[in-house]
Order: sequence, then structure tokens, then C-alpha cells
Amino acid sequence: MHRLYEYCEAVEEHKILTCELVKKAVKRFRDDIKKSQSKDYPYTFDETRAQNFIDFTESLKQYKDKWAGQKLHLEPWQVFCLGNVYGWVRKDTHTRRFQKAFIFVARKNGKSMMVSAPLIWDVIFTAGGEAYTAATKKDQAKIVMKNVQEMVRQNVTLSRRLTWYSSTNTFVNLAKASKITALSKEYQAMDGLNPSVVVADEVSAMKNYDIINVLASGQYSRPEPLMFLISSASDNVNSVGAQELEYSKQILYGTIKDDAYFCMCY
Repeated sequence: MHRLYEYCEAVEEHKILTCELVKKAVKRFRDDIKKSQSKDYPYTFDETRAQNFIDFTESLKQYKDKWAGQKLHLEPWQVFCLGNVYGWVRKDTHTRRFQKAFIFVARKNGKSMMVSAPLIWDVIFTAGGEAYTAATKKDQAKIVMKNVQEMVRQNVTLSRRLTWYSSTNTFVNLAKASKITALSKEYQAMDGLNPSVVVADEVSAMKNYDIINVLASGQYSRPEPLMFLISSASDNVNSVGAQELEYSKQILYGTIKDDAYFCMCY
């Protein structure tokens, strides 16, 4: 986890240019590390667990342009985000602390590629897992799924374990009875879903919480539910992305306390 801590130091020492909200996110992490030394604080940062997920992500391969066939190399800010989400756990149950992660960053910074890994991780390691990539439009939902397809195709082990069904845009792991499916607003059977992991792409394009609320309500029975909300900015100040950004600001400035919500806002 040295890259995560190096990123924190670079932000704190102004070696890289960041906004106030990023500084607040780093400070939150540092403060929580200090608090975790107390037996009364319910969470601890499991570096091994975080590193295992980072290593898994960086074993996957890219498929576009000159980087095709090369293994992913996460940027420091991506290591910080994923390390936080997968490293923080409850001390009593060792289950994941964060149940929702909001990542707000400009386009073309690799956020869709980054959050493809959690879907693959879930279908490999979660018995009965249901991982979904969701968006307002079907084509948008398929962007993350396309990343998953190509990552699986270029990995011999994953290709043997996962079966692709093009008619339903679904990967299935028969051994674990788990799956990854692409959803959109038009999907007709959401009420019966029991998601373990959800990646909601470009939430600034979502005018309301309809699809988010249905998927979130289906996660209640999961011991480690996780929902990624990722987005770039838009001019719609009433969108899901805009509302999550305002909520994140309140968390980072200490107005609201929500230990189950990770946020990183550029």
C-alpha cells in the first residue's frame, strides 16, 4: 500500500495540484487511520486485503489503442480510491466498511475501466453474487460491460471460469452461481434483483433515483453490499450526480457523518 500512502503525502505536501475536496478526502483517511488505533473505533484498515484487490485489478489487461494487451497500471488516485473501498473493514465481522462509493472526476481519466474490476472480483469470489453495471441508457451501461468482456477474454483463467451470454449481456460463473449483467432504465425485471455489487455509470446523466433506489433496496440482505456511483460533471444541477456531490461535500466538511460512504471528488 505504499502507493496509497505516497499519494496522501503528495497531496498533503502540495507536490501535486488538487482541489480542497481531495485534500479533505485524504485528511479523512488519515484521521480514520488514527482513530482505528482506538479499541472503541469500529473500523480498521486491512492493508493486505486492499493490496490483494489492487494486485488483482492490475493483473487485468487493456484492449484499446497502443495499450492493448498491456496490464492495467492504476494511477495513484485510483489506488487511493480502490484501496479505501476494499481495505476498510469492520473490526467485529471483518466485512467491508464502505457500502457506497462516489467518484467524481473529469472524462477520460479511466474511471469506467477502474470500476470494471469490482464486477469481475465479485463474480469470481462471491457465492451467489449478482453484479450489475447500470446506467440511464443501455449503450452507456454496455461501456463498462465491454471493458469486462475484453478483460475476461484476455485472461485464460477468467475465460475458463466465466461464460458469456450475449442475448442477456451476462457473464455467469457456474461454480459460484454468480453473474454480471448490464442494466439500463428500460430493464423490466429489477424488483427481483439481489445485487451484491452495482456500478452506476455517469450518474450526472440520471434525472432521478429510480434505478438507484431499486438496486439499493435489493442489497439489504447482502452482508457486504457495494454500490459505485461514478460520474463526470454536467450542467444538470438536479441530477443524481449533482446531489451526490453535495452530499459528499457535507461528509468531507464534517457536516454529515456517514462512515459507510466513500467519496472522492475532483
